[in-house]
Amino acid sequence: MTSKIPLYQEYHQQTGKYPGNSYRHQHGDIARAVKNYGATSMLDYGCGKATQWTKGEYWKEWGYMPSLYDPGVPEYSTLPDQKFDAIISTDVLEHIPEEEIPGVLYWMFLHARKFIFLGIANTPAKAILPNGENAHCTVKPHKWWEKRIKECATHPVPVILKTYPDRRQKSIITDFAITTNATNRTTTNDI
Repeated sequence: MTSKIPLYQEYHQQTGKYPGNSYRHQHGDIARAVKNYGATSMLDYGCGKATQWTKGEYWKEWGYMPSLYDPGVPEYSTLPDQKFDAIISTDVLEHIPEEEIPGVLYWMFLHARKFIFLGIANTPAKAILPNGENAHCTVKPHKWWEKRIKECATHPVPVILKTYPDRRQKSIITDFAITTNATNRTTTNDI
């Protein structure tokens, strides 16, 4: 996630922008996955200002605070290099340019042990970036995201994919055909 980071850093400086509210719509599915997969560590990839964790009490349901990453927020801008049982990302990937999606998905696969949860909007955003562009730059249908995820898999960690605004578009991807292309990609320096 590199080419739009300065725009998101500027956007985040505005009060109330991207506080982390999109998580609440996904909490039920994420909490079930944490329980079902026995996840004892988690990264929120693209946490925004993280108010869902710092002011909300969602994490108390499973007993630990997730690690937080968002390159647009200075205090969360360091991408961790450790592995996590779970990596979650809600309302994030559609903000990343299409050509950068494989690198981000690849990173997630390299760092997730038990599951990945992706909540992705597939409509334009209400938010407009400081340069006048719509904040959702990769607006694609559910099947497109499924295909990208399968192409980027480095190992068969389940991926729970929800696209919205139609939250009925949900799939759990476990049928991976791991190829040498997926395992030979570059790592976090290219993300």
